[in-house]
Amino acid sequence: MDINELISLSLGKIPIPNLKYLYYYLSFKTFTKVVRDGEFVIWASHIDQMEDLLEFQKGLSIIQEIKIDAAYYKTIQYGIKQRFPFQLSLSRHKDHYPMWKIYGGNLDGVMLTIDYHALRKAGYNIGECLYSNSPEYKMAVGHLLNPKNIKEVLDDSGHLLKVPCDSEFGEFLGAFPYIAKDAHYDYEEEVRIFKELLPRELNDDILNIESENGARKKYKQLHFSEDIVKCVTIAPCVESGEKCRIEEVSKLLAAHHLRKVSIDKSEILIRL
Repeated sequence: MDINELISLSLGKIPIPNLKYLYYYLSFKTFTKVVRDGEFVIWASHIDQMEDLLEFQKGLSIIQEIKIDAAYYKTIQYGIKQRFPFQLSLSRHKDHYPMWKIYGGNLDGVMLTIDYHALRKAGYNIGECLYSNSPEYKMAVGHLLNPKNIKEVLDDSGHLLKVPCDSEFGEFLGAFPYIAKDAHYDYEEEVRIFKELLPRELNDDILNIESENGARKKYKQLHFSEDIVKCVTIAPCVESGEKCRIEEVSKLLAAHHLRKVSIDKSEILIRL
């Protein structure tokens, strides 16, 4: 893989090779709210309120090492927020115990199987995260810090400015803090959806939800049809609980006219 392909993959401009499905883990309580009439509605959070802000700062610190004009740096820092203000994290890791524990309601949840190509066809921008222990991450950092990718230009007042050599490099600068992740989390195999807001969507489906500490967080509803969500997998559990949960999911899907979505159970065994 060369750097141009890596940038295109990270920005979601080309499809991720050999990828058919992505997975979204959630608690059963949340799942009952996600299921709607004929669709699944998942909340994408605002990028200013990401759970892993420390990771964002790590990626941003690398951008700060680049010798560019301060005003342009601010443009890069806030540009992606204007274009892609909402993001949703998915995983390439299917039926993975740590993911069930952390994101799947502590083994009381479900995993949605999402058709990657149907998601792209629906117009979602999907970028693959870069983990700090990967050669792709090291390649990206080397490219970002290469002085050859910065050029000097004169502004309208005749001042000399240092700016990215082209728009794609500038776009990658803006996206990097959001896709750079620490190696400790590489088990997540994270892929992120960045939701681009069209002018007509600026006030559509944007929710202000009050969190446990009283702060209000912004969310954007993402609507996934049966062509996108292919299967609901039940979290690992003992056999008796598994039968009850499968029945609950089946009734819930039927009540909302989601008859094409299959139901499966985790292959992970739970021993008492």
